[in-house]
Amino acid sequence: MTFQARIPVIYGADGIGAPGTGSKLTNSKEAQPVFDAFCKYGPTAIDTALFYGAGTSEKIPVEMDLRGSRVDTKVYPSTPGDHSPAKLRESCEKSITSLKGHKIRICYLHAPDHATPYEDTLRTLDELYREGKL
Repeated sequence: MTFQARIPVIYGADGIGAPGTGSKLTNSKEAQPVFDAFCKYGPTAIDTALFYGAGTSEKIPVEMDLRGSRVDTKVYPSTPGDHSPAKLRESCEKSITSLKGHKIRICYLHAPDHATPYEDTLRTLDELYREGKL
């Protein structure tokens, strides 16, 4: 039985990552059946992050059949200044490489970076969007 979700449903992929990273689903063969079961209820996106699974969470879902779901990712400021224009751009570029051509639908700022002015962060995200990367 399938039905169309009335609200957007997003699959959180923090449990997907390479072996030895604390992830429960360590390859696309293990993750695909879980995502397939989830797809019965109308997901619209999969939520990954470069920092999930020690940098591997974005790599496994792109090997799966995402059934038309879009890809979201996020940038986590683990050190002050990680949302600075250069570091934010670098992080997004790494995600784009990991996602192998899947366009980033939404790039979440997972937590505030108080060391970087919000205007600089938002300007950089706008530039990435205008460049077609988000």
